Amino acid sequence: MLVYHTGTDALYREVPTFPIDVTISGDGQHSIDVYFDVHKVLYNPNDPIDVFVDDATHTMDDMELARRITDNAVASFEVN
Repeated sequence: MLVYHTGTDALYREVPTFPIDVTISGDGQHSIDVYFDVHKVLYNPNDPIDVFVDDATHTMDDMELARRITDNAVASFEVN
């Protein structure tokens, strides 16, 4: 079982802004799709998590793993 708790102020992150160009015409409706790639949280090419070794953190027991999970989660958002 994987258990990742990252709930401390030190691990608070904001998702970066995404440059998008939106022109609304016609009925005034437009959709923006925001994607969150869960696979990328664990298998981020820049910092993959070995789930067989690093399978749990409740933040303070493994702050480094909690930081890595948080950073990977932020990097897992996309807008199309």
